[in-house]
Amino acid sequence: MPPLDPRVLFASGATVRAVAVGSRARFLAMNRLIDARRLRPVIDRVFSFDDAPAAYRHYASGEAFGKAVIAVKGG
Repeated sequence: MPPLDPRVLFASGATVRAVAVGSRARFLAMNRLIDARRLRPVIDRVFSFDDAPAAYRHYASGEAFGKAVIAVKGG
């Protein structure tokens, strides 16, 4: 792969942002802990797919204690 030409990137109008992530080893360790402790997410409310806009409004309101879930049938 050729090196990135910063002039091409600048001319494209792209936005460059750094993304910090942990190592694969830490990710696997986290998943082992989640499994061992049987941790589950807290679900505040479940919305139907047709009611997705209300789910976004509910979550954005800051009143949700946990996750606002949008259920998709079939899947």
